[in-house]
Amino acid sequence: MGFEKMKDTAAEDLKQFRKLEASSDQKERQKAAVIEAALQMLSEREREVLREFFIDREKRYAGHRARLMAKYGLCLSDLYRLKNDALSNYCMSIMAIKAAGSRH
Repeated sequence: MGFEKMKDTAAEDLKQFRKLEASSDQKERQKAAVIEAALQMLSEREREVLREFFIDREKRYAGHRARLMAKYGLCLSDLYRLKNDALSNYCMSIMAIKAAGSRH
């Protein structure tokens, strides 16, 4: 799988995080635990951006972009660059977790 395809898949997984986390299915909860572990490897700023754009997408209030831009002193293009970088770093974290898991 190419890295861009992996980022698309990661974005979809992040959108499903709350559902996976609350699931009664053990496999889905394990997937949520891997997502959480990967998020913990990121900076607080990256986690917040991914939460706003993907994880808490359904319950966010209008103006999430403006809030993030004001909080971090970013213009819109810099915010989207941060979002893209955060998603890339999240993907690398997922790969690291999977690589570490395959050694056991």
